[in-house]
Amino acid sequence: MPMPPPPPPPPSAPSAPISGATRAAIDQGVPLFLDGDIARSSPGSASPYLIDEANFYRIFAVGDARRALADRLRAALETLETHCRFQAMLVGGSMLDLNVQAPRDLDAVVFYAAQDGVASPTIAEALSRLTEASKAHGLDLRFVPTDASPLITIKAACYFAMLYASDRADVAARKGALLITRGR
Repeated sequence: MPMPPPPPPPPSAPSAPISGATRAAIDQGVPLFLDGDIARSSPGSASPYLIDEANFYRIFAVGDARRALADRLRAALETLETHCRFQAMLVGGSMLDLNVQAPRDLDAVVFYAAQDGVASPTIAEALSRLTEASKAHGLDLRFVPTDASPLITIKAACYFAMLYASDRADVAARKGALLITRGR
């Protein structure tokens, strides 16, 4: 299934103010803990840092390669909306390293809820097709339901946060992640 063309960027989607912790995290390269201080960390000052979609695109979709990945992500999320409601998205990997001009891919886990009246097998088939189509376009997308057992959602969120904090090549180079919302 080919990916649909990316939608045009929002006309200047309003963005929520970025919290001080998220701004500091971006300035520090999205570390696991602000200033590397585990002892004084809290959920508000550690990965994943909260940011809305508009700010994510404004800050991280800079340059042709990054913009192309972000546009493909936007198209994939639009495709998702035919069967599911976007809840939030956890993004990690090289897309969050602004020193990398052309990330190899964009790693994200998308948390979703089923649209009313859409059967689970229909959603499973649609997400399978979307996952495969996305891979061909540089997106490493995973999907986790929020309307299933809370343990499934919690386990998946913990797993992906730890996965995105890992660096296969350099165990010491641990990075944080961003939890992206629609900025309601």
